[in-house]
Amino acid sequence: MKALSVLWRGALIGAADIVPGVSGGTMALITGVYEQLTTLIASVVKLPKRLYEQRSFEPIKNINYSFAIPLIIGVVAAFIAATQLLVPLITQQPGYVYAVFCGLILGAALMLILYNTHKLAHTLTGIAGFILGLGALLLPHTDAAPTPIFLFILGIAAGFVMLFPGVSGSYLLLVTGHYALLLAAIGQPFANAVFLITFGAGVLIGIGLAALCVQYVLRIAREHTLLFLSGLMLGALITPLITIHQATTGTTGWMLVTVLFAVGTIAAVGMQLKASTAGAQSSQN
Repeated sequence: MKALSVLWRGALIGAADIVPGVSGGTMALITGVYEQLTTLIASVVKLPKRLYEQRSFEPIKNINYSFAIPLIIGVVAAFIAATQLLVPLITQQPGYVYAVFCGLILGAALMLILYNTHKLAHTLTGIAGFILGLGALLLPHTDAAPTPIFLFILGIAAGFVMLFPGVSGSYLLLVTGHYALLLAAIGQPFANAVFLITFGAGVLIGIGLAALCVQYVLRIAREHTLLFLSGLMLGALITPLITIHQATTGTTGWMLVTVLFAVGTIAAVGMQLKASTAGAQSSQN
């Protein structure tokens, strides 16, 4: 795969990671690099162990740099660019922005449920996730700066779910009230260096852990895993919906919210359909 091709795929993954409801894992699957991405991350996580066992630098040489370097550049560049666009929008028009987010979340969750519900046990798993998702109301929702320990743990959790198709790390930040804080911190990286380093360290650990277990978990219980996470997303929708209600006034405002919600839902459904097609083609090859 050529560097430019990997670069734009990385850009799509990076842009998706900043949008609640559309995960980088989904975009990786859509663009056909999901397996390469998880393999790359897992190989990096296992690198210290392999270096110790082989007593040579051969494991470092075996990393696919022609894939890794342009991918990372694309992810980082698109992620930063996306934050610059969203910061003023989420500050000035939170109701409209969250309407799109909620539509994306609803569309992604419903498509995952549609494609993976085949047995009563699957349905019960989804219901369990939904009930747990309602517990988002109990999560510490605040615009104040979190403690370093909480921020680190939140980073691990957000990083862990990033690799799951249809599950969004930024969504976790959204329901806990730390999404806008992260966008603002990225907008002024030098002034918020400690914040970003602490959170970033947690994210890297979370991504590494996810890469080691995501393929195993999805392989042995794919439907149950995806349905539980889908139910979790739907249940936790209560928090951003409250934000929309508080920020929206007037008939025109609610009409626009409805349209944006529908646009988000349709966009997520389209991406999930494409992801399902990509997944089916990958399994056939």
